[in-house]
Amino acid sequence: MVRVQAAPSLALVKYWGKSNAQRNLPATPSLAVTVTGLHTEVGVQEAAGDDSLTVDGTGLPAQRHRAFFDAARAVLGVTTRYRAVARNNFPGGAGLASSASLFAALAVACGEMAGVASLDRERSRLSALARVGSASAARAVWGGFSVLEAGAEGGAGAVPPDPPGAPPRAAKSLFRHETP
Repeated sequence: MVRVQAAPSLALVKYWGKSNAQRNLPATPSLAVTVTGLHTEVGVQEAAGDDSLTVDGTGLPAQRHRAFFDAARAVLGVTTRYRAVARNNFPGGAGLASSASLFAALAVACGEMAGVASLDRERSRLSALARVGSASAARAVWGGFSVLEAGAEGGAGAVPPDPPGAPPRAAKSLFRHETP
């Protein structure tokens, strides 16, 4: 079993609406920060039957995870069926982005099961995969400050730290639509 933890990504500037709801693409850019101290831990293993996802003891309906696991197989080039069990150390459904940390952890765990050698080199691909489950999850894969551009099919990107005394790069990248 592969175990991964991810922290939620809370939007400082939220995206509003989707340019393509079926592909979960945001209509506007968003800026977020990862919340340390809160996390979702996911354990993933190969399933004998259909994919399944249990969160805090409750099995989620297939329509909530089917697109994600189908995308994981396509993106990672595997045929694996997944059994995933997740636990939050904070309340789900309370506005703390539990779906962001859930699908970020799932993307990384599925990547590890598929033999993704380096999270650093594959983070963009795993961010795009996480977005299929939750657009906010694309940002949570990065940690720290991150930007999800409007219509971003490739996932989110990290906002590098600002040099001392420089204007905040995070806000500049979002409001001028520049890539950080």
